[in-house]
Amino acid sequence: MSVPATMRAFVCREITEDRSGAALSEIPVPTLREGEALVKVVAASVNFPDLLMCQGKYQLKPPLPFVPGMEMAGEVVAINGAGFSIGDRVVGGTRIGSFAEYVAVPISGLRYKPAALDMAQAAGYGAAYLTAFVALVRRGSLQRGETLLVHGAAGGVGLAAVDMGFSLGATVIATASSEEKRAFLKSYGAHHVLESSGFREAVKDLTGGRGADVIYDPVGGDVFDESVRCIAFDGRLLVIGFTSGRIPNVSVNMPLIKGFSVVGVRAGEYGRQFPAKGIENIRMIDAWASAGEIRPHVCATFPLERALEAMAMLQERRAVGKHTRPCFLWADECQFFLTDYDAEFQSTARSALAATVYITQNLPTFQSRLKGRDPKATAESLLGNFQTKIFHANTDVATNQYAAEMIGKDLQ
Repeated sequence: MSVPATMRAFVCREITEDRSGAALSEIPVPTLREGEALVKVVAASVNFPDLLMCQGKYQLKPPLPFVPGMEMAGEVVAINGAGFSIGDRVVGGTRIGSFAEYVAVPISGLRYKPAALDMAQAAGYGAAYLTAFVALVRRGSLQRGETLLVHGAAGGVGLAAVDMGFSLGATVIATASSEEKRAFLKSYGAHHVLESSGFREAVKDLTGGRGADVIYDPVGGDVFDESVRCIAFDGRLLVIGFTSGRIPNVSVNMPLIKGFSVVGVRAGEYGRQFPAKGIENIRMIDAWASAGEIRPHVCATFPLERALEAMAMLQERRAVGKHTRPCFLWADECQFFLTDYDAEFQSTARSALAATVYITQNLPTFQSRLKGRDPKATAESLLGNFQTKIFHANTDVATNQYAAEMIGKDLQ
């Protein structure tokens, strides 16, 4: 596949508060090192760290000049190593580099694009849903039947938490700052939708005075302060970020008296600290995406030359869901690849049998969550005895050896 010598990219050459130090430029296409693939970017999502890096406010401070962009979806056009082929449609997290026509990515950082998602959706689901998964499953231990309060629920990471909360069997209370966003959340299916301030009494009323079991807070500031007043005993207040601009404090007598935990969430760092769990986290959200069990929402798309507009829209909180920046549109959006788990996870006969027996015995429970689809053809989240993980399987577990193995281990 022919690759040009130069490409268009959105390059940050100077750290400025208004991001005026970043602009569209013509730069050389990256040269591949050993173990890298060159991806022709079809879409890239805008995340708050992209904004903060251009302002010099993020913990990662790339040397100038750099190309922002943490997530992308595209097509492999060159490769220096094994694992993918030219023409494969992939998604990947790059930390920087995705706001360009081409990006060099370590092969280990690429995955096949889930078939159920288009390129725009695929570019934006990874970081948001990984954050939600690590927060709700790994750090927050959200249980079926518990109440989940999601702040900033119309934003990318917030909406992912709402979506995941549904599948984990929680009652979801969502807050948002505008009537437009609250109307969207109602249409999206949130059980209850509240304003982003003055929600304390409403949350207590909705929970019979108990408060929310898990609070997911990417906002911080006043929202965090008020959340402390409406969390349940033994609740988990998940600190995701501080989009309000103020890092709050809490008097430690409050967690003591009310018996709740304040839990920090860094999804990427979690995977670096616990590599095996990090791999499992990504495989879980990819399996969920392939099964059509998540619904990434794309609020708007922008051409590369309007990257500043997309970033401004996100900072000004006019966003609902994630923004994606398409470079080009593909004419053949109907042929995709599914991730094949079989190569890495070979199920034993014992675990496959155990999974088959368990699923068959509990099929009515699974059917109630299959939304009318054929349970033999649709992967589904297995909760109940496995509430701290997400498993996708059907009655023919040969179609999902990974789920069969994991379920089998828990059943043995």
